[in-house]
Amino acid sequence: MKGWLGMLVVAAMLGACASIQPLAGGEKDEQPPKLVEALSTPNKQTNVQLRQVVLSFDEWILLEDVFNQVVVSPPLKYKPDISLRGRNVLFKLDEREELREEATYTINFGVAVKDLTERNPAEDLRFVFATGPYLDSIMVEGVLEDAFTGEPVEKALFMLYDELADSVVRKQLPFYFGLSGKDGRFRIPNVRADTLKGFALLDADVNYLYNQPREKIGFPDTLVITTDSLGVSTLRIRMFEAERELRLLESESATQGRVQLLYSRPVKAEWIAEDSVALQTEYIGDTVRFWYNRKEVDTVSWRMVVKAGDLLDTILVKPVKDRDKLRVASPLRANTPFHPDGEMQMIFSHPVTTIDTGLIRWTEDTTGLISGMRWRRDSTQVRRWGISGVWQEGKTYALEALPGAFTDLNGQQNTDTVRLSWKADLRKQYGEINLSVEDMDVGVPYVVELLSTNKEVVRSVLVVGEEAGVRVILGPVVPGQYTLRVIKDSNGNGRWDTGHYEARRQPEEVMLFPLEQLRGNWALEARVSVRGQTPQSRGSGQPDR
Repeated sequence: MKGWLGMLVVAAMLGACASIQPLAGGEKDEQPPKLVEALSTPNKQTNVQLRQVVLSFDEWILLEDVFNQVVVSPPLKYKPDISLRGRNVLFKLDEREELREEATYTINFGVAVKDLTERNPAEDLRFVFATGPYLDSIMVEGVLEDAFTGEPVEKALFMLYDELADSVVRKQLPFYFGLSGKDGRFRIPNVRADTLKGFALLDADVNYLYNQPREKIGFPDTLVITTDSLGVSTLRIRMFEAERELRLLESESATQGRVQLLYSRPVKAEWIAEDSVALQTEYIGDTVRFWYNRKEVDTVSWRMVVKAGDLLDTILVKPVKDRDKLRVASPLRANTPFHPDGEMQMIFSHPVTTIDTGLIRWTEDTTGLISGMRWRRDSTQVRRWGISGVWQEGKTYALEALPGAFTDLNGQQNTDTVRLSWKADLRKQYGEINLSVEDMDVGVPYVVELLSTNKEVVRSVLVVGEEAGVRVILGPVVPGQYTLRVIKDSNGNGRWDTGHYEARRQPEEVMLFPLEQLRGNWALEARVSVRGQTPQSRGSGQPDR
């Protein structure tokens, strides 16, 4: 059998107690089953090669969720046999199992053993024995958390190796390991004094080996040194999924004038083409869209070459006879709200390159004609335009664009009249966050993000660390509860980057700071330390404008 490695298969039967029924009536049993030591295999023996362990209890018991609950450290190569005999739990090693020399073994039963009537679990049920002359007694403990979200990682392994090569996590079973709970905390008791390699693994295939690229991992910056006198302080391990190997997963050219490429991860891409082709590039997560004007190939399949990172791919582009109609994709509803000091937003189905303002009429509150609107094409979203003007609070603004007002990259125009409307909100309906970011590394870039309650990025600002800290204004913002996320952008690419085990590179640091509730017509003063100090914030009312 390919290494059971410490997790027991649910194979327990009720055996002799299968026909026993709990008694009706009487007081509810709230006491967990207790071990009867006189009838059980003696615990904490040394210089033994135990092949079977018997644990006897003071009442009828059952076994539940053995596979997840019962853990053996160091892990076993073959699954042991575990069964119930009356009030006894029998744990028997496979006859092929060879125990390690001078090792301390721990069998942790978790909450697998419960009483028959009320299913109260036995408390702290562990059996320990040593194949050498003494029991190791050092405790290694810590917490495993997601490197990006900061959330605890449950049911992950933290493993210790007496071999120190980096490759050991892929080739050998650990010497010790512990399993994290719901709070991400793990404990490894009975560890010997030694210098050990530590490695955390969310083990998808339960084989105690890092053999799948999608398995989440983590590691301490240094070797784990245990001593008889002091042990090890609590470890904090930030777990991450390794960056995916860059691959082109899918290409699609079913939309006229557009080639869409899906990569295994976000990447900047370049279309290697003749200079005469009008080209615009759009990035949406892992997707790259090339918008182009190349009318001479409308009826003939052709190939394009794209460079992304170290990849060079040749893409077959098939002709599309019917052009998609140029249309407005957003806003789609009437009276879309916006801040009076900001811009109205329009997103088109294709990149629009020309706007004929002579074919566009503006009205305020359905009656008065207005003019002087300024159009600005977004530098990061090629299909989005911003419209600025002198907006009045509470007023509704309507746009009427006649056919031909908008022209896209391929010369297509809107064939229908476009009618849209926006409503300028009252300024007092918004708040503002005046943020001081302190204790930054001088000259290092940071990404400051404001998160809503559903973790969406509401505002994002790039700053560079200064000795005196940095002041950032986040607003105007809709009132609500927000969290501040600060990413130490070590490589300066404007986003969070994961870690790399072989390069011994930790994931970029992420700090989360809950903020006070933001109210309308309010400026929230907040101060955070990126060295982990508790954030401090206070609010100050602002007069109506």
